[in-house]
Parts: sequence; C-alpha cells; structure tokens
Amino acid sequence: MKTKWLFPHRYRLIGWLIFLPAVILGLATLYAGFSVSWLVASILNEPITIDLGNSKTNLVEIQNLTDELASIGVIVGLLLIAFSREKVEDEMIGQLRLEALQWSVYVNYLVLAIAIPYTLQRSIF
Repeated sequence: MKTKWLFPHRYRLIGWLIFLPAVILGLATLYAGFSVSWLVASILNEPITIDLGNSKTNLVEIQNLTDELASIGVIVGLLLIAFSREKVEDEMIGQLRLEALQWSVYVNYLVLAIAIPYTLQRSIF
C-alpha cells in the first residue's frame, strides 16, 4: 500500500505536542470553568436593548471560545498522530490502517444516523 498521503513521521511528535495541552485546556474549561481572556468575545459590537414593558433585555451575548480552541486542538493533534507514518511501514501496517479507516467510517455514519432524529426533534420543538 502506498503511503504518499500520510504525514512524515516527525509530525507524530507535533501532534502529541498539540494534543496534550489541548486536552488539559479542555478539561480545565469543562470542570474548573477556566477561560482564556482573549478568547472571550461578544457576538455583537454594540448592545441592543429591547423594551419588554417593565424590563429591558440586552441582546449582546458573551461567548467563551476556550472550549472551541481546545476541541480544535484535540482534533488537529489526533489527526497528526493518526495519519503520520511509522518509522517502518510494511504491508501489514498498511492493511491495518485501511481496515481501521473503514471501521471508523462505519461508526461515524452509525453515530450520524442515531443523532439525526434527536437533532430534528430538538429543532422542531
């Protein structure tokens, strides 16, 4: 099996250097409420208020983008780890990679098929 679509072996180390801090950042965000100050952004630049009789509502929503950064770091790190060459690539490793990719596509579509009815149900009601 030709491995021309795989990253060089040194990218595996780069993937680990991205993945581990991203996991730590994600766990700190999830369980400790940690946020990076420059990743907190407002969706609208100017506040818009709506008068609802006795109370006014502000439509500016503050978003903490730290969890998105951690998620992207985990995804990029794992992709670099999974799709970089081994030091010694032989046909058995190539076949194993191909079968693992096939099973991952099956599982991905199974999860997607299970998630679609729940997504549609939540968007309708």
